[in-house]
Amino acid sequence: MVDGGVSLLFDPLTLADNGGKIPRTQNDIIVLSQGLEDDYGKNDGFVIAGPGEYEVKNVFIYGFPSFVAGKKSTIYLVEMEGLKILHLGGAGADFKFSDELLERFADVDILLLPVGGEEFWAPKKAMEIVNQLEPRITVPMGYQDKDLKVKALPLSDFTKEIGGNFETGDKLKVVRKDLPEDSSKFFVIEKS
Repeated sequence: MVDGGVSLLFDPLTLADNGGKIPRTQNDIIVLSQGLEDDYGKNDGFVIAGPGEYEVKNVFIYGFPSFVAGKKSTIYLVEMEGLKILHLGGAGADFKFSDELLERFADVDILLLPVGGEEFWAPKKAMEIVNQLEPRITVPMGYQDKDLKVKALPLSDFTKEIGGNFETGDKLKVVRKDLPEDSSKFFVIEKS
C-alpha cells in the first residue's frame, strides 16, 4: 500500500515464514499483527508491532489487542488521505467485536480480511463480518495459495459465498472520491 510516496507493508514475516515472497520495495512503515520489532533492521522502515496509537509521515495507525490461535496479536486501523483501512490479519476465528470496536470501525472504507478458515475465518463467517462492518471495499487474504506452506481454504470458497461478484487486478488503487457510495465491492489482488 502506497500513499504519496509513503509505503506500508502488512505482515511480511507471516508471508515469508510460509513460503511467500516479500515485495521488493522500500517500506516506510511495516505493520506486524504477530511478530517482534527485533525481526527487522533499522533500515527496514518504521516497525509497528503491537497495540497503541502511531503517527508516521501523516499516516495514523491504531493497534487493538487481539488473539490468533491463543497467541497475542494486533488488528490495525489505518487512516491516510481521508481513507480508513482495517487490517484484520491479527484477529482469529474466535475474535468477537466489542460494541466499542464496532463503533470505531463503523465507517471503514477498505477491509483487509482473512478468509481461508483454519485459525482465521471460514468464508461464511468472513461474509458475516463484511455484513456487520459494511466496508466499501473488501480485499480477501489468507486463503490457499500453491506457493504458501500454510493450510487454508481456497479463494473459490469465499468467492462462492459472495456470489462471484468481485473484481481482480495486480494492485488496488483507491482515491476517496472513487469509492462506491451505496454498495460494497470485493477486490482480489492477483499475484504478479
